[in-house]
Amino acid sequence: MAKKAELLTEAKKLKLEVSEKNTIAEIEAAIASVGTTAEPKAETKSTTAKSGKRSAKATAEVEEKIAKEERKQTTKETEAEAAERPKIIQKPARTTLERKSKKFQELAKLIEADKSYSLTEAI
Repeated sequence: MAKKAELLTEAKKLKLEVSEKNTIAEIEAAIASVGTTAEPKAETKSTTAKSGKRSAKATAEVEEKIAKEERKQTTKETEAEAAERPKIIQKPARTTLERKSKKFQELAKLIEADKSYSLTEAI
């Protein structure tokens, strides 16, 4: 009776029209006709060659190449989106004179650019 109850719940999951009046064989046949069973099918192992284009190494390389191409496509798309955004204008850096202290700036104003000073005058 427990097996029949399990088969009925599985049939309900598959949305089959079965009732308790059906026999176990009929329920199993209905489930088998759908093609899905409670037990998962074992996956078939793919055969690979020792060397050549059907080897494990070659198939891995092909998969990596495909993944690389996909990454290239996504980077191209992101670059296109970045090009559409407005560019941020960066302020130019201040000169060294502007970055120095106030006293240094005052002394720099006193020095004439055209005149060459002697050592005693410079100190």
